[in-house]
Amino acid sequence: MKIIFSLIMGIMMISLASAYTNVSTCKTLNVENEVYQLNKSFSTTGSLACFGVTQNNVTLNMMGYTITGDGEVASNGGMEYALYSNNWNGTTFINGTIVNFPQAVRLYGNNAIVNNIKAVNISSAYSYSDDDGTYTFDSCQIEVVGNNNSITNNEVKNIQNIANGKDSWGICLSDKEYVIGLYSQNSTLNNNNITNISGTYLVSGIIFAGQNNVLNNNNISLIKSLYTTTSGKSYGIYGFNLFAALDGKNKNNSVTNSQVRNITGTPDFSAYGVYLDSANNTYINNLTIENILGAYDFSQGLSLYLSPDSQVKNINIINVITIASGTKRDIYTDSKNITCLNCSYTLSKESVVGGNLTRQWYYNAITNLSDGTNLNLQNVTIINSTILMNVTSNSLGVTNIANLTEYVNNGGTRVYRTNYTFNSTYSGTTISHTYNLTKTNNIFNDVFTWTVSSNCWTKTGTGRGSVLFIPRGCLYQLNRGIVG
Repeated sequence: MKIIFSLIMGIMMISLASAYTNVSTCKTLNVENEVYQLNKSFSTTGSLACFGVTQNNVTLNMMGYTITGDGEVASNGGMEYALYSNNWNGTTFINGTIVNFPQAVRLYGNNAIVNNIKAVNISSAYSYSDDDGTYTFDSCQIEVVGNNNSITNNEVKNIQNIANGKDSWGICLSDKEYVIGLYSQNSTLNNNNITNISGTYLVSGIIFAGQNNVLNNNNISLIKSLYTTTSGKSYGIYGFNLFAALDGKNKNNSVTNSQVRNITGTPDFSAYGVYLDSANNTYINNLTIENILGAYDFSQGLSLYLSPDSQVKNINIINVITIASGTKRDIYTDSKNITCLNCSYTLSKESVVGGNLTRQWYYNAITNLSDGTNLNLQNVTIINSTILMNVTSNSLGVTNIANLTEYVNNGGTRVYRTNYTFNSTYSGTTISHTYNLTKTNNIFNDVFTWTVSSNCWTKTGTGRGSVLFIPRGCLYQLNRGIVG
């Protein structure tokens, strides 16, 4: 039995040992369902794709090692990629650092994972010369296009494309050439850090296009266009329409829980914190947009171009400025049915052209008695010109939260809905508060307290003939059963 057990264990160990294939240099990954593991760091030059996938369900685990390129395009004139998969599904690239590659990851396919990849330190002209002339390239460090893909926990930093008039992007959830109409659906871009990206034309931390994609908890900073002779622009997050190739298809995406800071335009043109173009029904929640510096054209914190029915919540826009005569806008929209809930920005920098924007704030109340007793199921009625709604307290005396409209901006004309009056009645006594939302903005924990009498019961006589008097404002709780 011991011999049989030892044989079984040996077979199992051999099986485990062969569960992956070691790689130590550039290689075509051509075995379906195979896991490849990098077992050392190395440098390479001139290859079109260092690791190229040619089958479905291939995994490359870099095991924390580093691949270093030469910072140039491939010797045949094509873009040089560290990790490449074109129209294969189930590709996984994880756990490594890619240094000095014109493009770290190019992945077109479905059900893919790019996790914990660091793409760093490249400054290149991305150019190739032959007898016909010199060619330059746009650059996106991590480009993933397809359906049901996951791009998480990655870092892109210190990237510069100095090719004249070319783009530089950090992470792309769409075709970086933006002319052939490739886009993503049902994909997740989560917990990525993009910093210090520059180029000579259009520059962005993140670009995306498609449907039902989730961009969450991403941090973008130090994005800068260097171009000085034409319309170079910088974007923190850019949701775009592929030059109308996606009309009607770019919708239902969300951008949440992210930081966009220090976006600088070319000395002659624009900078944008978050810019959406024809991105219908986008959900935006919990963003900080700070230090957006444009020049002679525009500087805009949040821009919604032709993006109707979008919801914006809990954003804070700080320090949108321009050099010289540029136009400064904290928020801009030409779209219909835009709701902005708990949005902090400078009112004079709000621009609504042709569309409409509804600005709203949160409200909730606390209901209790002066002796500290919380009131359960106590209604607070909210009124402006008519009765709008009720909010109701729970067992802690805290009501649900209501969203109240301060104004509706129709094409530049604001129609205000404030002031609001809040009434609540307990034991025949009504307490009323009135607020101007333009002055208060959010109203949290609006307290309604009813005074409890210091002498809450008296009686005359004793026994069955006694009489109990209960003053108004007193609360009694039965603490035992009564017989007779």
